Amino acid sequence: MTQVGLPHFQHLSVAMGTWHVESALGVLSQAMQQPAGVVIRAVMVIACYVLWNVGYIMMMIQGHREKSYGMPTVGSAAILGICIVALYGPFSDQSHLFYYKKNYVTLSVWIISLVLQSGVYAQCLYYGRSHARVLPEFRMHFYAVTIGLLVTMTITFWTFIVYYQDYYVNEICPIAVLIMSAAYFGTLYSQPDMRGLSATVAWMLAIGDLLLYSAVVLGDITDPFPDAAFGYGFIYWIYFLTLVLNFAYAILATRRRLRLRAQLA
Repeated sequence: MTQVGLPHFQHLSVAMGTWHVESALGVLSQAMQQPAGVVIRAVMVIACYVLWNVGYIMMMIQGHREKSYGMPTVGSAAILGICIVALYGPFSDQSHLFYYKKNYVTLSVWIISLVLQSGVYAQCLYYGRSHARVLPEFRMHFYAVTIGLLVTMTITFWTFIVYYQDYYVNEICPIAVLIMSAAYFGTLYSQPDMRGLSATVAWMLAIGDLLLYSAVVLGDITDPFPDAAFGYGFIYWIYFLTLVLNFAYAILATRRRLRLRAQLA
């Protein structure tokens, strides 16, 4: 699958459950010619990207206001690592695993994600050391560990993609999101005052993932998953775990926020 053209929109939306923004936009531009289910899935995909990007902006605003950060260091490194790999891939010697380098819509989406996630990660670097109270060693070597996490995540994701021929980052990206989702519980524990953490953003990320994964599952996901011949147990399991963690964290964060407000009242 190379550069997306208008005649390929319906095929692409069926093949990938309108997973990617450029196919979703193409479906909406030809909405009258598309089945209702395909249009609905396209809207779900776009809504996911909007929720995530708005969530990034809200994290940075709240982080700046409260002198903190809104995403766990491990999770921020994982998501930023994915953005780096996704932008580097089309121009590498493994370009066949990625979208065509002149697909400007896809590249623009990843660039926006990279810029916003870089802002979130920068706040982890700038404010994170003051939160590193649980593990004294972490505070002592905070910058080395934080930057090392990003380097390790990026290299690990790249080697995974190349070895397993993970076309279009379709498997490793949900794994990165799973890492982020799990890491939030440690951050909630280490920041009992919830400084920098937003229950609203937690719900936005959870609902966004639910929309995206539902759109993929409701569509035909046979392509481009390398393990499609052996079933979808792995990717379904990743989706399920991520959603459970997302909504569990959103509920806990909401309850914690309400308790804190009650104490201040």
